[in-house]
Amino acid sequence: MLLTLNFIALRLLLMFLPAGFGIVAENNVPEVLPLGETVSVRWAVHKGDLDGFAKLTLDVPPFLEVDLRSASGATFSFEGQQAKLIWMDMPAEATLAVGLDFTALPGFEGGDIRPVFSFVRSGDRVDLALEAAHVRPDPKTMPLGVAHYHGKRHVDVQEGGEHNVRLQIACEPTAGFLKIEEELPAGCRVEVTESMGATTSVLNDVLKFVWFEAPDVEGFDLHYVLHCESIVAEPWQGHIAYVSANEPQKKTIVQMAWAGEDFAEVAQHAHSAAETDGHEETEGNQDERKEKDDAAQLSRSSSPSRATTTPDLDYRVQVMAAHRYVDGEWMENRFGLKAQIDVEEDQDWYKYTTGQAKSYASARNLRQDLMASYNFPGPFVIAYLRGERITVQEALALSAQQWIP
Repeated sequence: MLLTLNFIALRLLLMFLPAGFGIVAENNVPEVLPLGETVSVRWAVHKGDLDGFAKLTLDVPPFLEVDLRSASGATFSFEGQQAKLIWMDMPAEATLAVGLDFTALPGFEGGDIRPVFSFVRSGDRVDLALEAAHVRPDPKTMPLGVAHYHGKRHVDVQEGGEHNVRLQIACEPTAGFLKIEEELPAGCRVEVTESMGATTSVLNDVLKFVWFEAPDVEGFDLHYVLHCESIVAEPWQGHIAYVSANEPQKKTIVQMAWAGEDFAEVAQHAHSAAETDGHEETEGNQDERKEKDDAAQLSRSSSPSRATTTPDLDYRVQVMAAHRYVDGEWMENRFGLKAQIDVEEDQDWYKYTTGQAKSYASARNLRQDLMASYNFPGPFVIAYLRGERITVQEALALSAQQWIP
């Protein structure tokens, strides 16, 4: 059944590229998707006069199926919650217009649709992360008595050890009990500034928000402040406990403040901003120390095992982060590096990475070469699992590889 869209959510993203090229992406994906129904959407990439190879990749949440209606000459595939449209040679038209059908299956709980547009320019591949579209299930189509809760934690680190925390709770509520727990770092004082009517308590460094009748809303925020002696170096754990269809449920709160980064890297953001030709560069030695400390601890605590390669796991080296976009020509003029530089946009940061290796040792060697040959502000190894950034210590554990100083 086709859903008539009463509200069209239009998102535009303009990215200026070298040589005057510009790309604008837009879509009309609705924020709410009914379960069991098909919604037709349009995704358009205004590419200008770019030609040659191109790929549009859409990573979608679990239990959301994607089918093709029209593809502007691209081949289409959908597997592992990823839709791919590939043009071996883009058409001459300035716009690549793609028609897709989204179907939210039972079990769909919402999330982000993350598009990446890739193309070849001057012999190098360019990957541009386009603006994500957030979708959630329509509560009117969900089974009665079934509740869904999702939590994200955003942390704003201030100098002196103050952490302003926002818990972003998305939900499809039913009347009944709800509890949110945060297992806080030891030695920090807690100040709750927004509780949404919950009863709050702190015992043994666990902050609790408790409702005997959950808020009848589709989402809400909780706020609290941690007053610590110094910046916390590790993310803490949190959970949401509730009842759905008479069954107890427990969901982990996801750390979103600096997705995929170590907390020590954030401390570098807060304390070590340096200006280089007007571009802030803040990823430095503290990130490398964090990588060494965590990975060394992992090596000490893990029993010896044969190193393996994980097909979906990759290592790269991050050379710089800034609040503004710069191109490969700027990087070459500033640092002399002629290798391909990929750009990852994370909130208001642009993160610049290079290289791709299946082993930590290879990425570490590349980092050492970059440190010896170029004046980057503290390059460090990062890891990706199926395209999502994870910590190096997680990657080492997954691949049974050893950290190398």
